[in-house]
Amino acid sequence: MPPFQTKLQGIVVRSLGGKGQACEPIDKTKSVPNWPIKGPGQFLFVMVDRGNCTFVQKTRMVEQAGGDAAIIVDNIVETFLPYMADDLSRPPVTIPAVLITKQEGDIIKPYLANYTVSMQLFWDVPRPDDRVEVDIWTSSFDPLAVVFKQNFEQVAKVFGEDLEFQAHYVILDGRYWGCTYSFLPCGNRCVNGGRYCSIDPDGDPSKGISGADIVVENLRQFCLWTHLNSTAQDVLWWRYVNLFQLHCADNTNYFNVSCSRRQLQAIKIDPAIIDNCVTQSGGIGMGAAGGVNTLLQQQIDDENAMGVFIIPTLYINQRAYRGSINCPETPLQVSTCGVLRQVCLGYLEGTTPWACADSQGCNIGTFPDGCLKCLPPKDPTINKTCPCPQFKDLTYVKDKLGTCCKNDFVDCDDICWGGAQIVCDVCNGQRFQDCKGVCYGPAKLDCAGECAGTKTLDVCGMCLDPKAPERNMSCIDCFGVPGGKAVPDCAGICGGNSNCMPLPVWAIIFITLAGVGLVGLAVWLYLRRQQTQMKSDIDSLLKQYLPLEAANSLAHPKQHSQPLVPSASDDSETAEPEHTI
Repeated sequence: MPPFQTKLQGIVVRSLGGKGQACEPIDKTKSVPNWPIKGPGQFLFVMVDRGNCTFVQKTRMVEQAGGDAAIIVDNIVETFLPYMADDLSRPPVTIPAVLITKQEGDIIKPYLANYTVSMQLFWDVPRPDDRVEVDIWTSSFDPLAVVFKQNFEQVAKVFGEDLEFQAHYVILDGRYWGCTYSFLPCGNRCVNGGRYCSIDPDGDPSKGISGADIVVENLRQFCLWTHLNSTAQDVLWWRYVNLFQLHCADNTNYFNVSCSRRQLQAIKIDPAIIDNCVTQSGGIGMGAAGGVNTLLQQQIDDENAMGVFIIPTLYINQRAYRGSINCPETPLQVSTCGVLRQVCLGYLEGTTPWACADSQGCNIGTFPDGCLKCLPPKDPTINKTCPCPQFKDLTYVKDKLGTCCKNDFVDCDDICWGGAQIVCDVCNGQRFQDCKGVCYGPAKLDCAGECAGTKTLDVCGMCLDPKAPERNMSCIDCFGVPGGKAVPDCAGICGGNSNCMPLPVWAIIFITLAGVGLVGLAVWLYLRRQQTQMKSDIDSLLKQYLPLEAANSLAHPKQHSQPLVPSASDDSETAEPEHTI
C-alpha cells in the first residue's frame, strides 16, 4: 500500500475474462477498453468483480498482469462494504486494492466502452487536532492481533497523552444467528441464553476453549479497560492483555477467570473491581441462565453501527486502517510500521510529537547518541557510554559520569579532575577532622570562631570569656536579675500586673474636641490681639495730623466751606496753603 497522504492516478481498464472476477490469470485480450501499453510514469488500474475467490487472489492476478491497483466492484447491494482481509497466502501482494459498491461500479462500467476513464486514488487520514484517536476491534482470543498488542504496549508508553486509545470487543449477536431458541442450538458458544456468542477457536465444542469462555474474558477485559481509562492508567490494559495471552490464552487449560485474576494481581489491580463490573452490567449466565448484559449489548450495537465484521479492525481518527496491523518485531520504528506511519500523519500540522521522529534504526522512543547507543532523549548517559581511547603509552579510563581521562586524574570519588581526596581514610572525609586538622580530634571552634577557644555564650547571647565581668550583664531585667524576664507594668511597677484599662471611646472624643476648642480659642485670641494692635497704630497716626488741620482752620475760616479738591470746571489753579509752624 502506498504511504498515506499520497495520490495515485491511472487509466481504468476492465477485465472481462473468467467472468471478470480475476480468480485466474488475466487474459489481456479480453478487456474494455483494449489493454493499453503504459508509458513512463503512467499507472494502470484494473477493474474486476467480486466473487469466487479472495480479495488477495484477485489483487495478485492484477499485479501479475501488470496492473498498478485493483478496483474490485461489489457484486451485491449492501449497506456496509466488507473488510478486505488478508488470506495469509504467499507471496504477498505489493499493489493496493480498493473495494467500491455495486452502484458505483454500475455507473463507471458503461463509460469504459466509449471513453478513456481516469481514476485517482488518495490514501489519507483526517488531521483534526493535536491528538490521534485509535480504536481497535479485537477479542481476548485474536491470534492476528498478538504482535500488534505486544508492539503497542511500548507505543502507548512513548506517546502518552498524545495518543487516545479505545478498546472494543467483537461479540456475535446470538439473536441474529438463531442461538436464543429454547433448545440452545449454539451450545457453549454463547452465554446468557444464547444472546452473546463467539466462534469456537478449534471448532470442537467438546474440548479446548469455547466461545462462551471468549465472551466471558471479552467482558472482563472491557471492564478492565473502562476502569483503567477512568483512572488514567490506560497503559496497564496493554500489560494485562499481553500477560493474559502469555499465561492464559496460549494454554487452553488456563483460559478462565482464575487465570484472569492472577494477571490482574500482577498489574496491581484488585480483581474484585472487575468482578463487580461484570455483575453490575448484568452478569454472565451459562446455558439458559442470564439476561441482558448492558456492556455486551453495547459492543454489539457499536459494531453494527460501525460495520465491523472481522477482527482485528483498526480505526485511526475514525478512518478504517487497511493493511497489516503488525509491525516488524525489531526494531519498532515509524519508518517500517504502517500503523505508526498513519498515526503520525494524523496530527494537525505543527503538533506532531517527538515520538514520530525518525529513530534511525532504534526502537520507537529512542535515538542513537554519539556512542551509537539507542537511548531516550533525556537519558543522563547520552554520549557517555563510548569506549575511551587508548594510546601506546597512555591509558584512559572512564569515570562514573562517563568522562574519559588519564588514570592519574581520577579522584577518590571516581570523577575525572574532581579534586576529592582521602582524608581520615575516607574519600572527602574532611568532616572527620577537628579544627586543628587532627582526625577524630577533640578540638572545636568556640563561639568566637577560635580553635579550642574558651569563650561561650552567656544568658544574654553574648560571646564572652567565662570570667569576664560584663558576662550576663547586658540583659538585666528591672529587678537587676541577669537574663530575667521581669518588666514594668503600665503603672510603672516592676513585675507588676496592674490592669491599666485604655480610655473609653467617649473620653477620647471629649479630649479630642477639647483640644480642638483650645486651639480655636488660641487662634481667636491671637487674631483679636492683632486687630487691637492695628487699631491702636491707626489712631496714633491720625493724632499726628489732626492738630495741624485745627490750626489751619483758624487762620482761614472760609476754606472750610470749600472742597479740598478743586472742581473739574474751575480753570484757576488753587495753591495748597502753606503751613508754618
